[in-house]
Amino acid sequence: MSSRIAAPPDTAPWLAAIACLAGFLVLAGVDPRIVDDTFITFQYATNLAEHGRLTWWRDGEMVDGFTSLGHVLMLAASIRLGIDPMAANMAINLAAMAAILAAVVIATRPLRLGARIIALGFVAGSAPFVMWYAGGLDGILWAAALVWLYLAVAQAMEKGRIGSCVWALLVALPLIRPEGLIVAPAVTAWLVLLPFSWIARSSTQRGSTTRSCRNGRNLRA
Repeated sequence: MSSRIAAPPDTAPWLAAIACLAGFLVLAGVDPRIVDDTFITFQYATNLAEHGRLTWWRDGEMVDGFTSLGHVLMLAASIRLGIDPMAANMAINLAAMAAILAAVVIATRPLRLGARIIALGFVAGSAPFVMWYAGGLDGILWAAALVWLYLAVAQAMEKGRIGSCVWALLVALPLIRPEGLIVAPAVTAWLVLLPFSWIARSSTQRGSTTRSCRNGRNLRA
């Protein structure tokens, strides 16, 4: 009898995801160009961390001149811990990209291995993701939140129960991007109505089962 232990079935896709993440870093490093919006975010985060104010100038008025409050808050926390904002920003975006690739691995489980690897390659080589990472923008963070919200909602529909992860992501969306103020209420409204559809579907299934049982008894009679 062989003493080798069989590898878990998902090992290959996870290894492919790690390889794709490495390839993604190579692509992003070919032409790194930090855009102006990123430095604006750094400035707000620095003033918040050092002076406790969301301002462009140290003693200026509090003006919403940034895109993502969540991004600013994470960078400000990093600065308070003594981490350079550039390094912190790269780490945040890299973690977000890793989260997206992990979501792809989970979402593609019904597919063959080759299809899953192709999907990972397409996502890792996506021009917007590469540009957002190279430019230091918050687009990857927003995409990661949306992808995981989709997975969390899909799991809730499968189990018939909405978990805390869904609500946490809905709260996070408006903090990550202004579009979250539209997406989060829309998804929330849909989730509030979802239990009614579950009840209706359950009632329909019970009715079908009852009719089938009656038909079966009639046939036997």
